[in-house]
Amino acid sequence: MVDLKLLTQKIILLVGAFLLTSPFLKVELGQPFAYAESPSSFSLCTELEKCIKTVSEITGDKYIFNADLLKGKMNVSDNVELTQENATFLLSQALYFNGYTRIPLGHPHTYRITSHSNALHIPLPIVFATTDTPPEFPNTWDLITLTYQVKYPEVIREMANTARSFMHASARIVPNKITSQIILTDTAVNIKNVYKILREMDQKPNKKLQEEMDHSPRSYNSNGFEKF
Repeated sequence: MVDLKLLTQKIILLVGAFLLTSPFLKVELGQPFAYAESPSSFSLCTELEKCIKTVSEITGDKYIFNADLLKGKMNVSDNVELTQENATFLLSQALYFNGYTRIPLGHPHTYRITSHSNALHIPLPIVFATTDTPPEFPNTWDLITLTYQVKYPEVIREMANTARSFMHASARIVPNKITSQIILTDTAVNIKNVYKILREMDQKPNKKLQEEMDHSPRSYNSNGFEKF
């Protein structure tokens, strides 16, 4: 015959053990049960200033910005969570969509936040690459500058023309025939894709293409630089 009193005591002990070890609950002595803390919801980042401060707490990165000039919002679904792994990427994307970017200040984990237009006149992180030496791109939407050493300078104009078509309107690309380099500034995410295009096009032109390039018209701007 089952001892109901003993069975009840065992059930109570089992339930208590579950509650104490459950990852979803936290128990403090003398305190009521409460749900364990979950990762910060990205929906809290509806305003850029709040988003910057939230990400700073998660990653430990330090940010300098003018709160009076920093305007913008970011709407996301409630199930997008900020974690140590994705916080920097999501913040850089939110800044990009609102016309801002992060710029390293030379001190560890310290950044200045400024507009894209201002960033183009400020020294940005530079990466170097060739056909045989791919660079390591940061996994962010921050603005960076890529200096690509062209292997076949005779196609530098065509390479720059094609790459321009895949870049943001405010991005910058300059083919330098003197140094046989293409210098471009855009988001790290986009430059990573543009680099693949440059690498594929950096080939010795065949005879027909060379003749077309030799006879194609050249135009120059008011400063005497060739347009491309």
